[in-house]
Amino acid sequence: MNHASPIELEDTLTFARWEHAWRCMERDRAQNRMVAAQAGMRAAKARDGKLLKILDQAANIMDKAAESQQGRTRRSSVVEGERVEYTEVQLVKRAYEFADKGEPLPQLVWIYAAGAYAAGFCT
Repeated sequence: MNHASPIELEDTLTFARWEHAWRCMERDRAQNRMVAAQAGMRAAKARDGKLLKILDQAANIMDKAAESQQGRTRRSSVVEGERVEYTEVQLVKRAYEFADKGEPLPQLVWIYAAGAYAAGFCT
């Protein structure tokens, strides 16, 4: 029986690395540069394991950062509004979800671009 080996990144995604990738994506979006966006969409359509892992880790990193900024966890809050995830976290989670299905959403092309930067597909 042939077992596929798991995709391993040289290291886990850090907040600083994701933040840098996000800034690169924002710069590209402002300048309408599509290279990283196209690379990210190709990887998402192909269900690239490295991109999927990056998006999953990014959502977790962003979620932890949001909880740290708020000084509490969403899970333990009794106030409904405090349990809502930040929009960026929701977008990264949706990008992961649809890429995992092999059906990336064109509306999330810039999220895939940030993932492409963090995965090392673009410089």
